[in-house]
Amino acid sequence: MAYEMRDGSGTLFKVQEKKSEKSPDYTGDCMIGGEVYRMAAWIRESESGRKFMSFKFEPKEQQQAKPAKPASKGRYDDEGDVPF
Repeated sequence: MAYEMRDGSGTLFKVQEKKSEKSPDYTGDCMIGGEVYRMAAWIRESESGRKFMSFKFEPKEQQQAKPAKPASKGRYDDEGDVPF
């Protein structure tokens, strides 16, 4: 039987290879109010040493529609700005 996502539930999977130290430890999808969200979770540790998870939810449509970040051109743009 195939998995069917239901409202108020979701699934997280452990990230096998993190791209950077800030990358989430777990990612997955969930459904809230009939809308699908992309979830990201990080394992954190409080000052007292207790471990907890920190979450981020982002509408899946918005996450897929994000344009790629342009390469950094430095401090000045190509509109003729001169750094002096």
